[in-house]
Amino acid sequence: MFGYVRPLKGELTINEFNRYRAVYCGLCRTIGKKYGQLPRFAVTYDMTFLGLLLQALATDEPIHEQSGCVLHPVRNRTMAVTDKVLEACADFTVLLTVLNIEDNIIDGDKAILNRILRFFLKKKYQRAKEAWPDTAAALEQIMTKFRTVEERQDGEAAGNLFGDLLGRMFAATGALLPIDDMELEALRLTGRDLGRWIYWLDAVDDWAEDRAQNEWNPLAEQPNREAAVKAATAQLREWELSLDRTMALLPYQRDGGILGNIILLGLPRVRSQVAAGHSLDKV
Repeated sequence: MFGYVRPLKGELTINEFNRYRAVYCGLCRTIGKKYGQLPRFAVTYDMTFLGLLLQALATDEPIHEQSGCVLHPVRNRTMAVTDKVLEACADFTVLLTVLNIEDNIIDGDKAILNRILRFFLKKKYQRAKEAWPDTAAALEQIMTKFRTVEERQDGEAAGNLFGDLLGRMFAATGALLPIDDMELEALRLTGRDLGRWIYWLDAVDDWAEDRAQNEWNPLAEQPNREAAVKAATAQLREWELSLDRTMALLPYQRDGGILGNIILLGLPRVRSQVAAGHSLDKV
């Protein structure tokens, strides 16, 4: 379900792209340092967005350094140095990954592979829970409710719950920053609307596959893919506008251009590509 929240690379300046990649690589390295090599497969553009957003609001200037990468060993890469923001994003990457694995096991989706992954990630998940006990418990409760409403085939409620899940995560990590209550609420609403957007875009993306496998989809009542796209598009656009309005309330210290690119250009581009059934642009 993740991977949709990405910039429109062609509209980033060279410095902006280098900064974005530094956060992505810095998050990947932080996950490796804190949780070992296996969870690094779970780094996503979505969590990179959260890391970039939180660092944009932090008073401390992010630090970059040149460092080697096991996936790109030929030359060093510029990476954001691990800080409390990237550590928090690493924690929630592990939490969300294991919660998603649990959901896949219950759904019977690649059950053997997911059981193996759950076995190797179990201790790492417990460590992430210890870092965020209250929020982790809340996320587990939300996922339990999420599965219940999906069993009822209630797409609207499921989308709202997924929005609540991301909203809770954005607010928890935002509490690390010196921002006031109104700004923290804006951060929660950003996560909420982004979660709803991701859920319904994923429903469009999966419509044909779910229909072929006789699996439930929130847009299952639509007679064809074109109708499913039409049914979801107006609401997806409304969430994009809401994200733009809400994020304008946040006190950016830096990186406003990259974040604006993601919300104003990246999300509509991804939505259009998913609607057309095309592969997403590489970043």
